[in-house]
Amino acid sequence: MATLQKIRNKGGLLAVVIGFALLAFILGDVINSGNRFFGNDQFIMSEVGGEKIDYRDFQATLDEVIEVNRIFAGGRTPSAEEMQNYRNQTWEQMVNEIIMNEQYDELGIEVSKTELFEMVTGANVDPVVQQFVIQVVGQYDPTFMIKFLKSMEQDQTGDSKKIWLFIEKDIEKRRLFSKYTSLISKGLYIPTKVAEKNYKEEKTTVDLEYVVDYYNNLVDSTIKVSDEELKAYYEKNKKYYKQEASRDILYVSFDVVASEDDNKEVKDWADKMYKELPSASDIEVFVNRESDVPYDGRNFTRQDLINQGFDSTLFDKSVGFVTEPAFVNGAFRLSKIVDRTLVPDSVKARHILVSFQKHEKAKAEFIADSIKTLLVDKKADFIQLAMLHGEDGTAKEGGDLGWFGEKAMVKPFEEAVFQGKVGDIKVVETQFGFHVIEITGKSNPVEKVKLALVSRLVDPSSKTFQAFYAEASRFAGENQTAEKFNAAIKAKNLIARTVPNLKLMQDQIAGLDNPRQLIQWAFKSEKGAVSEVFELGSRYVIALLTEAREKGIADFEQMKGELTFEIRREKKGKILSDKMKGASDLNVLAEKIGGKVNPATGVSFMSFQLPGAGIEPSVLAYATTIGLNKISEPIVGNMGVYVIKVTAKTDAQAIPDYSIYKKSMAQMLQSRATYDAYKILKDAAEIEDFRNKFY
Repeated sequence: MATLQKIRNKGGLLAVVIGFALLAFILGDVINSGNRFFGNDQFIMSEVGGEKIDYRDFQATLDEVIEVNRIFAGGRTPSAEEMQNYRNQTWEQMVNEIIMNEQYDELGIEVSKTELFEMVTGANVDPVVQQFVIQVVGQYDPTFMIKFLKSMEQDQTGDSKKIWLFIEKDIEKRRLFSKYTSLISKGLYIPTKVAEKNYKEEKTTVDLEYVVDYYNNLVDSTIKVSDEELKAYYEKNKKYYKQEASRDILYVSFDVVASEDDNKEVKDWADKMYKELPSASDIEVFVNRESDVPYDGRNFTRQDLINQGFDSTLFDKSVGFVTEPAFVNGAFRLSKIVDRTLVPDSVKARHILVSFQKHEKAKAEFIADSIKTLLVDKKADFIQLAMLHGEDGTAKEGGDLGWFGEKAMVKPFEEAVFQGKVGDIKVVETQFGFHVIEITGKSNPVEKVKLALVSRLVDPSSKTFQAFYAEASRFAGENQTAEKFNAAIKAKNLIARTVPNLKLMQDQIAGLDNPRQLIQWAFKSEKGAVSEVFELGSRYVIALLTEAREKGIADFEQMKGELTFEIRREKKGKILSDKMKGASDLNVLAEKIGGKVNPATGVSFMSFQLPGAGIEPSVLAYATTIGLNKISEPIVGNMGVYVIKVTAKTDAQAIPDYSIYKKSMAQMLQSRATYDAYKILKDAAEIEDFRNKFY
């Protein structure tokens, strides 16, 4: 259908519709499996609040997402990175549906067919539908959707229906979620007294002076912390030590690089080419057969040659001259001057595309020839014909392509415009369809040479890969314990890299290609395990699992470092507080501890930080409640212990109406309703994630 081609031509729709559709909070395909049980759990990917997500249901939903993206991308196969994103987004959507469908059922929230139709064709059309129409039509036309829905069944490929069902599910689920969050946000109320209090806390300011004795002034080794203290602190505060599953690994890589034999093999090839290239009869066939870089027939100015790394004197050589083999950017290359000519640097043209996506080839050619006849014989207006019959994004601009240089267009198109004259009107076939082209301008011709470039990269051979694999396998086989692994790294002077806090479904590690299999291994292994050899791009990687943290409460041994820090800071706070207690003069106190008196002006209860000190909420709160010119008791803060004195206070000016502040606070709370409501439900759902078994 023409509509589908317009969709594909306007890639922005992919970002708009699919971008909306794959938001974790608002999209999903209905899970039809219900309470589906099996003799074993081999297909269970996750559990959400006791409800299972079956791998087969997940894959069916994922296939729909992939298929819709395939249609939008014109049939292009998604990359490995895109596939991982689709998996993650699909899983999020299915979790979202299990959680939210229970809420919708309990509250009686639904979207009727009448309401859904109104969202598509009524007065308040959904934004996604609006964007869909705008991208296809160019502007919002309310009649378009009715025509599209009526003609949808005529698309024999079924693509139109797939796209529409995808969009329809999206807008229905977003409307459901919008109703749910509206119930919450409309129930939020800010009393006048709360708004007044907030106003005063924001507008009442104080100026103060403070003296601080920092924790790092006390040496850690002087503050002893016993195991009994650590365990008691852990038991008291363990509810704060929740964590997600994560892993730490240490890895070494054997990076495969070309050997001397590999280099010699390509050098011998280049010497052979140096003998054969001068007499090559069909230069294009020769280059395409021998070179890593296909023949492009490009013309070069002298500056172009310099930019490509050639000596500028090459430009002065005669036709047939062949350069000696040279090693450039990891490849051996040589070139032959094929021709010398006068050609323009750039041309200007306009065109009318009759697309193969819409027409059979014979019909497309007939239409293009007819348009040319109108232009040449009837002197028809090119711009009007382009706007009426053009089938690409330039149609609305009258087909204007502006100025462009060599290699900006596909080869048949480029040859037609660079070899023609200004005013010529031609019909040219490309892979896109038939183009009716008018050449509207050319720059002055300049002398150029045409080069045939023959190039071959020096890549590692299979023999070289095998040698590196053997070395990596030997390392892995001989060092199967953490002690041996670390000792071998030191003995062999290898570079080891640490990767902390790997997450269960993480799919990237800086510097490694497609490391998913390595991450899967880390979550299936026990601390201290040494991995097999992983081939990641041109590297062989062996890893040591140095830490394995499971979902739940972090265990005592894992938290000892953090516990020691917290207890040590508490003890330092008490020591410094005792030393600073009873101060009656800040200057005397500053001299006593070797510090200074620091000023801070315009501080309020709502301030983000204490000037000159950092984020110190306890100090800020104390400062706004203490009386004028009073010396405070020591205040234990984040960075040290403070003693303050308020030197001035400016009370908030009374106002007769706090409605603006009530509205502002309500809007702030309501804006958080969408995220916070779902987060609370998700945290309470007790999600068990077993995706690592499958991906």
